[in-house]
Parts: sequence; C-alpha cells; structure tokens
Amino acid sequence: MILGVDEAGRGCVIGPLVICGVLASEETIERFREIKVRDSKQLSRKKREQLGPEIVSLAEDFMLIRISPVEIDEWLRVPGLNSLEARKTAEIISHLK
Repeated sequence: MILGVDEAGRGCVIGPLVICGVLASEETIERFREIKVRDSKQLSRKKREQLGPEIVSLAEDFMLIRISPVEIDEWLRVPGLNSLEARKTAEIISHLK
C-alpha cells in the first residue's frame, strides 16, 4: 500500500486549505497511471474535477480535510501555518494507516 498526501490553497485570499490523503495498492497506482492522474498543479481545474470521483472510487481509502480561512488566520498568529498543515497531514496519515 502507498499513501499519498497533497495540499492546495493557503489562505483567505485563495480560499480554504485542502489536504487530502489517498491510500492505494500497487494495482490501483497502475490504474491511476492509465487514467493520467498527475500532480494536481499540472492539471486543469476541469481535469481535476473529472479525476476526483475516479480517484475516490479506485482508492482503497481516502480522507479530505478542509481548513477554513478563519482557522488559517488563527494559526497564522501562533504556532504558524506550517504547524497547522503538519498537524492535519498527520491526522490523515493516522486515519489511513
């Protein structure tokens, strides 16, 4: 099994911070390659919207966390956005392992 985690967004100007983890077998990874799953930053919005449901249906498990701009603003003071992202990523890893 392979667990991949990625994030997008970084604050109130852009919108929420979204962190997602996907647990996949080697066979599922091969299927992801076949349907052209790539780094989300390399894909158009339309392509991401098309692939999202397919990824979820193929994955052994997944978890998505949305962090609101209000919560991001609170974390910007102390202890910082990197700490927030690390904590939420650890939450995903703990849930999916």
